[in-house]
Amino acid sequence: MAGIGWMRIGARGSARAAAPARPPDWNRFGAWRRAARSAGRTHHPDGRGNPSRSRRTLADQAGQGHRLAHPRKERTAPGRWRAVSRRLVRVTALLATLLTAAVGIVAAPALAAEDRHLLYEARFLGLPVGDVAVRLNATETHYRIAVNGRATGLLWTLRGLRVHRSAHGRRAADGRLRPDGYRDAWQGWDDGGETVVRYHPAAGLPAPVPRAVKNGRPVRRMPDAARAGALDPLSALQTVRQRVAEAAAAGIPDPQQMVVPIYDGKLRYDARVELAPPQTVVVAGQPWRARVATVGLVPRAGFSDRHAAEWRGGGLRLTIMDHVKAIPLRLEVDQGWGAFALEYLGPCAAGAATCPAPLGDSPTPAAAGD
Repeated sequence: MAGIGWMRIGARGSARAAAPARPPDWNRFGAWRRAARSAGRTHHPDGRGNPSRSRRTLADQAGQGHRLAHPRKERTAPGRWRAVSRRLVRVTALLATLLTAAVGIVAAPALAAEDRHLLYEARFLGLPVGDVAVRLNATETHYRIAVNGRATGLLWTLRGLRVHRSAHGRRAADGRLRPDGYRDAWQGWDDGGETVVRYHPAAGLPAPVPRAVKNGRPVRRMPDAARAGALDPLSALQTVRQRVAEAAAAGIPDPQQMVVPIYDGKLRYDARVELAPPQTVVVAGQPWRARVATVGLVPRAGFSDRHAAEWRGGGLRLTIMDHVKAIPLRLEVDQGWGAFALEYLGPCAAGAATCPAPLGDSPTPAAAGD
């Protein structure tokens, strides 16, 4: 069949049509190469770059490319190895690209470094009752969070209430937080209190154990095993922020779920977090693209039966900016006897009177700049 085809090609205006057929020399240009292309033959096994696809050859009509129009020439051993090596190079490059992309998504250091000073307004039953300043500081290896609040209006006049919470720790290579300490303090006109939590390694337990001291006295409400591996409330908030930042960096809009173990110096509970898909929310009159986290609290240790029953029906809602910054925009807590909320107002300007100072820096609002 191949000989007949070549005879037909050579018969076009040539007396050498009956001569034995010669395969085309693809290293040469000229009539032989043009004749081979017009007959549907090609040096590409898959027919790439062959104009005969528009000439309706038998192979085209059969829908099998040019595998039927021209028997595939057997490659020599060196040619076969060159083809195999080229394919291996292409596959290796593709796998390297996919692996690099996957590593970039999984190990991208969301919230890698930040230093933010944010101002919030506290509201109870919709009425303003205080100002809250939040300081978020993080490097690649450490983090620190500080919350300072001060009552305003009638609540300040009656109680003179100021609160402080802070947490600090280390960041592991995989992004997980390893808290080192937590402090919860408050001060009024006539009284005050402080709870300090430190993390200590314990024999036989896989994670450090938080141990609390309240007003100078150790807190012993549960065994060490019940507290091992639990985070403080502020480190738990930072963990949720990291999840939102990672999803925003990777462009993942799907709902997210996570469980964060928490110990606040008195109680041990789990926070079951459900992150909704991104949506537009309005906070302090300004629209934001954010994720709403619905947090259910599950008592684990340190609760009375009545207290545990109250907590099982409660929880909170946390709205976080859908961005690598992951700034908390709103915190809502329904305490049964009233709704409490924190709303983001903007950055704290240096020396602003409305940004509360930490406890001990100034005894009265007047000294703080009011």
